[in-house]
Amino acid sequence: MLIKPKDLVQSLKGPSQYGHNIQKKVQKKLDNVQLGLILSHVRS
Repeated sequence: MLIKPKDLVQSLKGPSQYGHNIQKKVQKKLDNVQLGLILSHVRS
């Protein structure tokens, strides 16, 4: 079985892209939580 360089690049790109999306989602959630905390501090 021969592995083409293109396939190798694709398989390397796949997981990292997936991980990046998760990181973005988590970052967004963290930002929202921080924003909520800041707003609640401002209100009180």
